Amino acid sequence: MAFPPANHTSLLDFSQPAPPPPIVSFQPPPMEALSRYDRSRLPTDQYYNIPQTFRDAMIVRQQVFVQEQRVPMHYEYDEDDPRSAHWVLYSQTAAALIPVGTIRLVPFPHPAHPVSGGVYVDGRLVAVNPVSAYPPPTGNSVPADRSTTYHNYNSNSNGSEPYLKLGRLAIVPSHRGRRLAGVLINAAIDWAVRNSAYFNHEHGPEWKGLVLIHAQKSAVRVWRYAGFIEDEGMGSWWEEGMEHVGMYRRVNVDVEEEVRAAAPPLSAGG
Repeated sequence: MAFPPANHTSLLDFSQPAPPPPIVSFQPPPMEALSRYDRSRLPTDQYYNIPQTFRDAMIVRQQVFVQEQRVPMHYEYDEDDPRSAHWVLYSQTAAALIPVGTIRLVPFPHPAHPVSGGVYVDGRLVAVNPVSAYPPPTGNSVPADRSTTYHNYNSNSNGSEPYLKLGRLAIVPSHRGRRLAGVLINAAIDWAVRNSAYFNHEHGPEWKGLVLIHAQKSAVRVWRYAGFIEDEGMGSWWEEGMEHVGMYRRVNVDVEEEVRAAAPPLSAGG
């Protein structure tokens, strides 16, 4: 029996259409809109007036940090959430938009840099690794801030340069490996650059493009790919049992650069 002639174009019949591009939604700092957020309850069980975009951000964080990384649920929401800007990345389906990624941008001021070797639980220093140069905390004392490789701390004035802090970057397992983390990082940084005065205080220092991330050691490569450089002077510390390091990136906000002779050059990006 003769076989029918080969039809090479028939291979195309089995190809799948390219998925639609992800959608990124922006949530301005919710502030008092989160006054009734209950961090002991699931994101889906919160009060009806919690902004939906923030609720979706917490759904992603619940899946990644709580379910996957075993962070206690009541530690995941913190005091920075109301004052932070949030982004949520959605996957489009025929029936709905599914939240699959999130990131937040925390304005200054910030608490002291973490103690090198410190052990933190729910944002509080509870112990210090014996090899650390810093003594363990006593009572309710709060460690003083310190200078690092890329951030100079001045205790005698308001001379410390303000920085914005990215955090809570999370992509659900089913959507990893698609460079979606970069989509969120770029969305947050691009917004910050376009709105560089948004977080400035009337009588305080202005943001001049310095961005910090407390990166899990396992995620350092992701942040390097996004242009961040590890700050060796910060050392490392543990948050909820996971080792973290500090990484900085300077973005161009079209301002005159100040002289920073004390630190190695930190390249501008973005």
